[in-house]
Amino acid sequence: MPRPFWQRIRDREYTGEVLGFSEVCKYKLVLGGQFKLDPLWARGIWVGRLERTDERLILTPSGTAKARSVQQVPESERGDK
Repeated sequence: MPRPFWQRIRDREYTGEVLGFSEVCKYKLVLGGQFKLDPLWARGIWVGRLERTDERLILTPSGTAKARSVQQVPESERGDK
């Protein structure tokens, strides 16, 4: 079986964070933190990651977002719809 793109290029296993499909998580906002009171993180639903750029795909109330950083929420909130 051929190795995934990321492993072929870097010649090692992927060790990044992967969450469960449709798991609630927090993602870092691209423009968050420009001002001291701006939020840095927002909640969304993990749907996967892009293989070539290693960005995470997050569903939000306003559509789909790409994020470089994600955080897991407490286990009691992960299945929150």
